[in-house]
Amino acid sequence: MAQANGDAHHEEDHTEMNRAARALARLRGRPCLVLAREEIDRWDVQVLVEQLARWQPRESIDVLLCTSGGSIDGAYRMLREIRRRYAEMTLFVPAYAKSAGTLFALGADEIVMGPLGEFGPMDAVNALAMSAPLGRDGSSLLPGIALEVLRNSATGWVSDAAEAVALVTGGAPKDTMGHAIDLVTKLTAPVLAQVTPETLAASTRQTNLGRHYGGRVSERYRRGVRRGVAKRQVERLVVGYPSHGFVIDYEELVDMELPVRPAEGLEHDVLLRLGLFLVKPPIGCPDEIAYVPAEGDERIEFDDDDVDDDESEGDDDGPEVHAAGRGDGAPRAEASGDESAGNAAAASASDAGSSSADPAADGGGDRGTRDGSGPARRRGRDATAGAAGAES
Repeated sequence: MAQANGDAHHEEDHTEMNRAARALARLRGRPCLVLAREEIDRWDVQVLVEQLARWQPRESIDVLLCTSGGSIDGAYRMLREIRRRYAEMTLFVPAYAKSAGTLFALGADEIVMGPLGEFGPMDAVNALAMSAPLGRDGSSLLPGIALEVLRNSATGWVSDAAEAVALVTGGAPKDTMGHAIDLVTKLTAPVLAQVTPETLAASTRQTNLGRHYGGRVSERYRRGVRRGVAKRQVERLVVGYPSHGFVIDYEELVDMELPVRPAEGLEHDVLLRLGLFLVKPPIGCPDEIAYVPAEGDERIEFDDDDVDDDESEGDDDGPEVHAAGRGDGAPRAEASGDESAGNAAAASASDAGSSSADPAADGGGDRGTRDGSGPARRRGRDATAGAAGAES
């Protein structure tokens, strides 16, 4: 029964995410992309590209993001593909966009925070760090922190030990220094043994991933930000917090001088409703990547000769919601003939004049798929094998 309840929750997740995306698309007159991944995968970019390839790019796009982290490589690749197609990107955060999600946010022109929105530090998580007793939360910073603590404490420990030995033996502290050093060495050896050169090297390298990706994203996509300011922001996000789960909220982002504002009006109502839904048990983002077009978006149709037989027979639900796992084939330019756009706009106006208790209650959307098996397999897809990146 518990499993059934969990499945029902995630079925409803897709409805809630798409309701919110539809409401934002109607309200703002621009497409809204749902990016919901509990753990971002390096290859999620394939599903994203298949979604974006179905529509003619516009000047700007909104992104509705929910994730607890995952592959920092994957987050960067998805951000890169969006920014290659859209000159302006606004990010909406209803609940949590932790770790790798924070890197993604650095590439937004504007961040809109819901009342429950939060980010998290970009210190990478890696399996080698998690395997050691010192790294149970997986942060790549922990081995280095352990060494720093030992280094800063060693002098005081030796001095205290020398005085203790002198008190017992009746000698001068300086004469017992050798015994004190031996004692401290024996006490700290078990701790030092857990921080192997391999663990320390891997952790340092993974931590630098956040620095390098953060610097690259800031330089490429954040227009007008001074390099010194961006560097301080990235460094603070990578090493400036005491735990990997630390809450970075709206006030913190303002203090960091990031381009953030609180959600207002109907935006606030939409993000509050969705945020309350996403944080209730069982906690977890739905696995879904879905493009929700705005009125007037032009759809690119797909040729059947580039589609596997079993993939070309799906039904077309129209442009209201296009989730991962739906669509048909390789592109053929064609304007969308959706006649429901006017009705959607009218529904938006009606929503604006009604109670905010249900600002996005206009129906559910298609379910997304984690592996993106449904859409046509595009030619030239980047399928180069490689080691998975650090999870952040």
